[in-house]
Amino acid sequence: MLGIRPDDISISPTKTATHTIEGEVLVTELLGGDILVEVQLNDSRVTVKTDPGYNADMGDACYLSLDTTRWHLFDNETGVAYF
Repeated sequence: MLGIRPDDISISPTKTATHTIEGEVLVTELLGGDILVEVQLNDSRVTVKTDPGYNADMGDACYLSLDTTRWHLFDNETGVAYF
């Protein structure tokens, strides 16, 4: 199983050279100096932590970029972290 923290995902309202993973905004939640954005990606949901300048409504398209140096790999059955 692949894991990545919400801080290690960036989000954009438009497709760019680095923001290529298309999703749909489900929920945005303002938390002080951050916004949590719940994004639907096909059969999965991910949470993105971004700055309060990001503005989106439910159902809007969005594009994600993952910091591939910050991925974590886990055994799906035991939960043991490989890295």
